[in-house]
Amino acid sequence: MRRGNRRAVAWLVGGFLFCPCHLPITLALFGVLFAGTVLGAVLQQYVLLVALLTTAIWLAASWYGLRLMSRSTRAVK
Repeated sequence: MRRGNRRAVAWLVGGFLFCPCHLPITLALFGVLFAGTVLGAVLQQYVLLVALLTTAIWLAASWYGLRLMSRSTRAVK
């Protein structure tokens, strides 16, 4: 696998971790990881904001990964 494809796949896999369909799992994991901290209190207080931010991260990572994949495919032709 070429280096450009590896980067694209890494971005897509990273984006998959923040996919909105996994949001309940992601929020629960964040809650467990940051329990008892200031960040945990912020996560609990602003759940909707965290959900929107997580969705934005997913969109950006997926878009960038697909862009890298397209760019590396065009370079091969």
